[in-house]
Amino acid sequence: MEEIYKETILTPLGVAKTTGFLDWDTQPSPFKHYPEFLFGYDFGKIEALKIIELSRSVTDAQQLGKKPYYRLNTPSAGNLHPTELYVQIRGVEGVLSGIYHIDAKDACLVLIEEIEKEGIEPYVGLRHRFKGMLFVVSMVPFRSEWKYGKRAWRYCYLDAGHQAGSVLAAASATGQNATILSDIDSEGLHTVLGFSDEEYPVVALGIGEESERGVVHLKKALMHVCPLDYSEGTRDASAYLLAPKISDAKGHRPEKIEEETILGRRSARRFGTEVLSKETADFVASLLQEVPEPLHAWQIWMHHPSRPDGIYRDGICVDRGEYAKLVCRMLVDQYFIAEASVVVILTTDAFGPGALLGAGIFVQRVYLEAAQKGLGVTGIGAYYDLKLQQFLGTDEAILYVAAIGAV
Repeated sequence: MEEIYKETILTPLGVAKTTGFLDWDTQPSPFKHYPEFLFGYDFGKIEALKIIELSRSVTDAQQLGKKPYYRLNTPSAGNLHPTELYVQIRGVEGVLSGIYHIDAKDACLVLIEEIEKEGIEPYVGLRHRFKGMLFVVSMVPFRSEWKYGKRAWRYCYLDAGHQAGSVLAAASATGQNATILSDIDSEGLHTVLGFSDEEYPVVALGIGEESERGVVHLKKALMHVCPLDYSEGTRDASAYLLAPKISDAKGHRPEKIEEETILGRRSARRFGTEVLSKETADFVASLLQEVPEPLHAWQIWMHHPSRPDGIYRDGICVDRGEYAKLVCRMLVDQYFIAEASVVVILTTDAFGPGALLGAGIFVQRVYLEAAQKGLGVTGIGAYYDLKLQQFLGTDEAILYVAAIGAV
């Protein structure tokens, strides 16, 4: 993994060399669509499926130039959304038991295959039929590679983490418990879900309970539908078939989240000058200390009266100083971040898919819990890795950055 980290770092010279004109007319399709002849359920028709709408929805659509521009309730690097979401439903009243694709653009749930004795349980570490919903988050790397090249490897896992975090939040909003299933067979899922080398399963989550009834493997793979309208070249599939190991840690689980918060989520593109109250600042600091292993959270507090400006680790100030402008330069000159109250930098000693996935899940929680306090958040995947490491005085790999402040 250290080799991949080095291959995907950003440097000022590298950014200067790769910055140039991008023809948005060539952007690959950000949505996968199964054939229209398949049966499905529209969002909002069945109350038991509300959790699916909250897990993945288009919340804003505009026309920019000649192309439509969609925003989802999960953030994504460059708004490219290299993820898809599937769900197996079993034993839910009023809903056919089967494996479904969640089509956010058309606001519907599409039935790919009905199930009875068989299912995806054996591929996600379960020995018996699971009554409820089993979610599978997949990634479509080329949607992000089209713009970001090798760096997209990181963004895909971060975005998949946001999508998994959205499922956890949807469970919270509907009064249910979701569990991250860490023991997944990535290669088996890849085959049985009908994926090609354009799409890969990343993480699974369960909402419900395992029964005592046996389950068998699916008799055949699901129909193959390409998740792209075009692609370029090939990639090393082994890099994407690594099964991320991620714990079902408390730090990933959001507190009670309101439906309006989930559907109204937006990344902040500017911050207000209002100073956070001490109570709100204490809430943010406490939230950031709940980051689960193997992640570490560095906090850069900026112009807040209840906390001296400086660098904090595990809630303790390790260096005082006014670092707002310096931090912005290391975040590829995104100077609007200087008005935020705090910048959190997530690091790890164990760089890889699991750590990136966990960072995305945790920042999704931060987005939503901060939003319920009236705060703005923006996730930042572009930064000069080595400069941030030198600034913090650490050898830990930089995973993700987020800024939090008044809006």
